[in-house]
Amino acid sequence: MSVLILRLVLVAFIGYLWGSIPSGYWMGKLLRGKDFDIRDHGSHKIGATNVLRTLGKLPAAIVFLFDLSKGLLPTCLALFISFFYIGGWGPAIAGLAALLGHCFPVFNNFKGGRSVLTGAGVILLLSPITFVITGVVAFATIATYIAWLIREIHVHRPIVTKDPHSGKLFIPRSNLLVGSRTRRHRGVK
Repeated sequence: MSVLILRLVLVAFIGYLWGSIPSGYWMGKLLRGKDFDIRDHGSHKIGATNVLRTLGKLPAAIVFLFDLSKGLLPTCLALFISFFYIGGWGPAIAGLAALLGHCFPVFNNFKGGRSVLTGAGVILLLSPITFVITGVVAFATIATYIAWLIREIHVHRPIVTKDPHSGKLFIPRSNLLVGSRTRRHRGVK
């Protein structure tokens, strides 16, 4: 029993340490010098999107791949090395520890990223069908929003309007509500 717990702790420790490597933070230090902190720019996070905004495409691609590997490598290690498999629990624990490591990295005062790519790497290995379904749903959501925006612009219903009293621009609540909430606010049940 104690050997089993030791193996679980070891796989969690490896996953956490690998997930804790702040690649976006270190990329900023590497390219802009030791006084540069990527958390002072853009979204104030250390992920690939903020690196893209702040440092450019090539550094963002490197951080993208490294953040994806934070989920892939510990999970892959636990999947294919029988010592870390631990009755099927090893890959899930390694992936969860990598997620926690990315969110709360020990190397960066426990201030990390959002774990989107790290989580994608874990899900890709643990449940590829879930990964595909999630990608389809995300794409459909974005496409629906774009279609809604095009429709709003096409019918000339302004998304942003001017308040007649103050003259300030604002987004009317009715433009933000969709589906049943819109009907309820209009009095339709």
